[in-house]
Amino acid sequence: LHDALPIYPPALNNKIVPMKPPPKHHPLPSKWLLLSGWLIILLLAYGRLLIHPNLHTAFPENDTWNLPIRQSVLWYFRQGQLPLWNPLSAFGIPWLATWQTETFYPGTLLFTWLGLGAWNFSGLLHLLVFSTGIYCFLRSAGVKPFWAFFCSAIGLLNGCAFNHLGSNSSMDTMAWVPWMFWATGRRAGGLAWGGRSFSLFLVLQVFAGYPQIIFYNLVGCMAYAAFLKGWRSLGTFLLPMAAGLALSAAQWMPSVEYFFLQCVRLPAVHDNPHFFLPPENLRTFFDFDALACDGKPDYVANPTFFYFNFYSGLLPLGFLGWGLLRTGRLKPLTRFFLFGFLAWVLWSLGAPLMLLEWLRIPFPGFLEPAKSWVLVNIFELAGLGFILKDLFPKAGKWKWPILVLGIFNLLLPVWNHPLERNLAPDSPRLRAQIGR
Repeated sequence: LHDALPIYPPALNNKIVPMKPPPKHHPLPSKWLLLSGWLIILLLAYGRLLIHPNLHTAFPENDTWNLPIRQSVLWYFRQGQLPLWNPLSAFGIPWLATWQTETFYPGTLLFTWLGLGAWNFSGLLHLLVFSTGIYCFLRSAGVKPFWAFFCSAIGLLNGCAFNHLGSNSSMDTMAWVPWMFWATGRRAGGLAWGGRSFSLFLVLQVFAGYPQIIFYNLVGCMAYAAFLKGWRSLGTFLLPMAAGLALSAAQWMPSVEYFFLQCVRLPAVHDNPHFFLPPENLRTFFDFDALACDGKPDYVANPTFFYFNFYSGLLPLGFLGWGLLRTGRLKPLTRFFLFGFLAWVLWSLGAPLMLLEWLRIPFPGFLEPAKSWVLVNIFELAGLGFILKDLFPKAGKWKWPILVLGIFNLLLPVWNHPLERNLAPDSPRLRAQIGR
């Protein structure tokens, strides 16, 4: 009899079985949309640098420092040797102790394989690493994808990014700064791979080789970790930092031994021995070409300081100003980056070192406050992302015109900024050496 009874479906036995929805056509994954967006912006802004590899952003140190370093390093590597010594400058300079040679940096392989034709490609690749790092850092801190992409697009196009495309060591070191903040958050939160990531990015920064950027980046990361978990949490970074320094000792140890113990340090600028940022550079927050003068572009009128260009467009400044007016609605993390941005601006101008100088209290010349520009840039972009997150959690369709306006506002000065050709004389021997 039991076998003869009908078998009822589960839904008839007082159980509700949800119906499976029909399969839908899934849109393109968001990661591919983001990658497409980054590549489109890169091509719109810097496509001419890829089409014409002999063009470089107008940077006065290209022909006097960056290009000769690359040429020398290439020659040594293609001879199967490490670039240990440069006999042609200042009665001889230990190349290994000069961080900007990037002897052990993986990105140097691009130049070894492709010659100086990789110059623009390397700069844009590291700019993409920098921009995606900003996106990943903001996303890990809870910022929605649209606002995180907005900030990373600003980072891709702002004055600090554009003007450092011609300085390999600065750009390569800067590229890993947001990733260090990302790893700091993971380590402070006890998440997997936090310590190892911190060590890895520290090694890449040391090998990229701009010591002041690395120093200020570590200061910023430790301040961020202390804010998240308190000052005692800094002890958890001792092992990752020691591991990173041990793995990169081949780069920093000769430099410390030579430049800090044996050399007499000359001031970066004779009229500005402590390298404070001139107040006139603050105008670049509002005008990309603020340092141009009498029809001369900034890199001619102001060759020393032009690359401290903080222009990020007027929309980001408007949002930052709105955040200052609505401080009460901001979360603690947002206030940390917003007021940290203002503090780093003051530090780059020389405060409070001017007071120590006035009191004749010595301080290390290595500090060079103007070199903290990278923290000014990072804290501005992070503060922007967190302000957008707090004040506009449910942004409507108006966010798309804001994105377009913000990008277009930055594309105009990039398109209009002059480019230069290297001044190195064209010769068959030189072309053979650099592999162009």
